[in-house]
Amino acid sequence: MGKYESLAKDIIANVGGKENVLGLTHCVTRLRFTLKDESIANTDVLKNMDGVVTVMKAGGQYQVVIGNHVPDVFKDVCAVAGIQGDAKGEGKKMSASEKVFDMITGIFMPSIGILCASGILKGVNTILDMTAIVPAAGGLGQLLAAAADAMFLFFPVILGYNTFKKLGGNPFLGMTLGAALCYPAIQNVELSVLGMSVTAGYHSTVLPIILLSFVAVPFEKLLNKIVPDVVKTFVTPAIVLGVMLPVGFCIIGPVATALSNAINNFLNGAYAFSPIIAGALMGGLWQILVMFGVHSAVIMTIIVGLMMGTPQPLMAAMGCCSFVQTGAVIAIWLKTKNQKLKDVALPAWISGIFGVTEPAIYGVTLAHGYQFWLTCAISAVFGGISAVLGLACYTMADGCI
Repeated sequence: MGKYESLAKDIIANVGGKENVLGLTHCVTRLRFTLKDESIANTDVLKNMDGVVTVMKAGGQYQVVIGNHVPDVFKDVCAVAGIQGDAKGEGKKMSASEKVFDMITGIFMPSIGILCASGILKGVNTILDMTAIVPAAGGLGQLLAAAADAMFLFFPVILGYNTFKKLGGNPFLGMTLGAALCYPAIQNVELSVLGMSVTAGYHSTVLPIILLSFVAVPFEKLLNKIVPDVVKTFVTPAIVLGVMLPVGFCIIGPVATALSNAINNFLNGAYAFSPIIAGALMGGLWQILVMFGVHSAVIMTIIVGLMMGTPQPLMAAMGCCSFVQTGAVIAIWLKTKNQKLKDVALPAWISGIFGVTEPAIYGVTLAHGYQFWLTCAISAVFGGISAVLGLACYTMADGCI
């Protein structure tokens, strides 16, 4: 085990023991437990435990907020609880809304950090090219562009893996199906398929592979029941790929693209109706959505727009929040005489600079009440100003989480 073995043992003991754990995943800063019975967890003990920022209950999950080092803690918790990798929670009844948030989190959150990193690298590449330090046309510039653009271009591959895994299918089959949707020779060329004429391209898309996975995984499970064990390891994937790619490319994909357009048009329409109100609401409410762990649903709709090449003004409005929160925590760090608060505030504002504000919210401002609500109010003001100035995000540069 790693250096967080002791913390991991304390966490498992206070969530009710490993017998009470149905499932466990993690996001950027949180351990997300699915527990058999949340009432037997020692929430107050966990909240006051060294190494734990706080505990939240949202989306049918028991969320233990750790901080940016959560992947390392997650590994030790898995080792203590005897869990192999991300474990899917089963056996717990969830409401419809909880199921939606749980599904969105499971599909998008595993890759959100790399998506943000790719966006940051795209910005750095632009600066390097503008300053002639690394020209975009040069060999190194082209390699850096490939590193930055790869995830955006082949996002269906990543989402195929995540969605199949979340639905209980073979994630490598999902990844291959996503790659097939991105196959270069069939992008935006007219294809005649069983009497249908189809012209489509699925590079940098979100919904087509997700909706296709919801059809392909049940089909895969059905085949696994029918196909003899001796050949199912290769016959089932062959049939799934051979059947699902034409269905996805010609039927599900166009429907998903229309849905993506509808989502994008709705967001832009809401913003166009009253940019100031939309910007202020996004800025003022974003930290509250983060606090309850339901912000992933909004992030999903914004990612859909970004992948379609549409600048996202609402993302610019919510981006103000991390800077306001970080500024408040820097001020507290500079002024407080409380050494324990200083020790918490220092890593919190460093994390906030990179868009991860949960340690700042739970560890510093929320604990003081009025400071958290003050940052929400100021974020609303800056969100409105962002709308007035017409600011928009063109890529995913930070998680704002």
